[in-house]
Amino acid sequence: MKLVKGNSSPVSLWDLCAISPAAYEIGEGQFFPSQFVGTGPYRLGTYGSDSVGFEIFQDYWGDRPQNQGIDMRRFSSQANLYNAFRTGGVDVAYQQLDPDQIHSLQELAPEAGFQVVEAESTTISYLVLNINQPPFDRLEVRQALATIMDRPLLNERVFYGQAEPLYSLIPPAFEAHRPLFLDRYGDGNIENAKGLLREAGFSAERPLVVEMWFPSSSVPGRLSATILQALAERDLEDLVTIEPRSVEAATAYGYLDKGVYPTFLLSWYADFFDADNYVKPFLECQEGSPESGCRLGETQYHGSFFYDSRANELLQAQRQASDPQVRDRLLVELQEIVVDQVPYIPLWQNKDYAFAQADISGVTLSKTQQVLPFASIGR
Repeated sequence: MKLVKGNSSPVSLWDLCAISPAAYEIGEGQFFPSQFVGTGPYRLGTYGSDSVGFEIFQDYWGDRPQNQGIDMRRFSSQANLYNAFRTGGVDVAYQQLDPDQIHSLQELAPEAGFQVVEAESTTISYLVLNINQPPFDRLEVRQALATIMDRPLLNERVFYGQAEPLYSLIPPAFEAHRPLFLDRYGDGNIENAKGLLREAGFSAERPLVVEMWFPSSSVPGRLSATILQALAERDLEDLVTIEPRSVEAATAYGYLDKGVYPTFLLSWYADFFDADNYVKPFLECQEGSPESGCRLGETQYHGSFFYDSRANELLQAQRQASDPQVRDRLLVELQEIVVDQVPYIPLWQNKDYAFAQADISGVTLSKTQQVLPFASIGR
């Protein structure tokens, strides 16, 4: 069975998992680093720079997989992944296809017999605003930019409807979700944006200049910045100039906490499926003040430098709350702080896609993690 994933980055998880006593010295509290031990239906067969082979583990205690093993390949580019699947070089393609390629495979599926597997993803995308860097140190400027955002337009032009407009950092899958950015700012609310900008002193002679940074490898980032640039040129009467700027992701992540970028389009891949993972990494600050912003903490690492003492209190309280309704109320207040202060502008929630050849069965996607279960895949 040949399966391919895109060239994605590993994510560390702190979930509880089964640990074999053969791999861990319980009294000493340490792993044996020189031996590979697993507890699943597969064993590591081969390992290379661009492929990993999983063989059936004959002594596995549970049900046997529906296949004779998995050959997982990594491709260096999205184009190679796309072409390999189209030509039958792999049985299942998953992750890192860009929106154009996903749309193309969806269009080809009826004739070619491709299977399209879709699930709601835990990944969200948003615009970070550096509140320490002019002009985004001014609340009315951040609010004006939130008012300009047109999520349905981005979903149509960038994703062909493959994403969902997002109006809170906490996705709709959680009870505490409130679409507050929709309620407060709407989508592409141009007249309100013009009013806010003029009140802030901007004009055609002195426009608001927005450097909109994104990773150079991100097709959605590039297209989104370009579409918003065209929207501003068409509708905002020279009050706003959006300048798309790209940088390699590794470089960007090394400089976000230095305050280099006034704005940045980012995506967040949740480490675990809980609302806490959509607020703490965005709002917690250990050292800072409203005047200086965050000097040490999650918001500094994220590049917003946001500091709010009430947000810090709420983050701790929601972690300790045992009553779900009480916790939801705390999480709603955190969302209200974000919509009031606008250190981030939520934009869209991705959908997860996998494509399988016609003779493949059992391909499913997890709704709570970016996981493609191997054992159910068969031919």
